[in-house]
Amino acid sequence: MKVKVNRTEIEIFEGAKVRHAVLQYFVRRHISTSKLASIQVLDAYDHITDLDAPLTENQAIKVKQL
Repeated sequence: MKVKVNRTEIEIFEGAKVRHAVLQYFVRRHISTSKLASIQVLDAYDHITDLDAPLTENQAIKVKQL
C-alpha cells in the first residue's frame, strides 16, 4: 500500500503502522532512526497520531521534530 510521509510517497506493507512508515521515510532520507524518540506525527488534519496507529491506503502523515 502507498502512504505519504511529509509529501514523500512510501510503499509499505498492508497492515503497517505509523511507526513502519516513519522508519521507511527515515531510511529513504538518510535520517538516523534514533530521532524516532524526538518526533511528533500528525495526520492530514494536524491531529497528533500515535506511532502504533494503523495506516490505510493513501493516508498522509507529517513528521515534526520536537
